[in-house]
Amino acid sequence: MAQKRKVEVESKAPEAEPPPEDLGWRDWLLKKYARSWYWLACLFLDVFIFLEMRRVLHTNALVAAMAAVAVAVLQFAIYFRIWGRGGLLADDSDGDD
Repeated sequence: MAQKRKVEVESKAPEAEPPPEDLGWRDWLLKKYARSWYWLACLFLDVFIFLEMRRVLHTNALVAAMAAVAVAVLQFAIYFRIWGRGGLLADDSDGDD
């Protein structure tokens, strides 16, 4: 009678990954926390520009909105210059927040 072959496979235990390097408080403040306040300040500035142009200069709503959009585009450019890929405070980690 034929013998059955017994196949044994060595199982390797996964190696422990090194703990992730935690950001210090200064890096966290600049890379994560300040980013949220930047967007909040930008939103405030956009609304302020729109409302003040309407109130003080008595401009048309379309003109005031176009000015606010132009400032918003500038704000996006500044954001990507600071926190974008290769920026001054870029978060180059691969993990999600």
